[in-house]
Amino acid sequence: MAEDLAIPAPDSSAEIPRVAPVGEPASRSTHARRFGVAYAVLAMLAGLAIGAFVVLVDRPDEVATRWSDWRPTEKGIARYSEIAEHVSQRYRLQSGAQLVGVIASEPSIQNIDVGHFLLAYGSGVDDLKVFPAEDSISYQLCGLGQRCAIREGAATPQRARLLHRQALELALYSFRYQDDLDSVVAFMPPRAGQNATFALFFRRSDVQKVLEKPLHATLPDTGPLTPEQS
Repeated sequence: MAEDLAIPAPDSSAEIPRVAPVGEPASRSTHARRFGVAYAVLAMLAGLAIGAFVVLVDRPDEVATRWSDWRPTEKGIARYSEIAEHVSQRYRLQSGAQLVGVIASEPSIQNIDVGHFLLAYGSGVDDLKVFPAEDSISYQLCGLGQRCAIREGAATPQRARLLHRQALELALYSFRYQDDLDSVVAFMPPRAGQNATFALFFRRSDVQKVLEKPLHATLPDTGPLTPEQS
């Protein structure tokens, strides 16, 4: 008797594996992992962008913190002449004419080079101090009168203060834009009919703290200056 061979019917409850087409991920979990990585990368990039934005926002404005709006571009003695021309244009007489002309040069008197400066801090011998003239620059403030006197107007205390201010500005610009400069001497114009006998002497160490903050914090006025404004 022949034995019947029973072929079992397919189990309808069994899950039939699905073959994914070429190029399609095999499962949703792969999608999730890939998208998760992508979102993590985007989040990281977004974080970097936000961080860069914060740095840019918090960075001080260079225009607001720079020492001066103008700076010399020449080198050597020409740099000091450039400073002299720039500063002199802002100092005026009441008529509007320039207060003085300024000549920059190596320290000298009557065409003789100066090797040292002798400063008297008092009337005693012990009050004398000697400073080398090496690494120094001199400015001659000269009016249009005889012996560099200022021909227009009277020699008032207000005009003297304005000349002192101009000498200080010359010194500050010189120290700021010439690192190896140690001292500046500014020869003042004499009174009419007299010889020049007065000069201002500046050392870098005396004004170092002033050089560490913007120029306008020390000399706030930027427009044309006259003796009446000093």
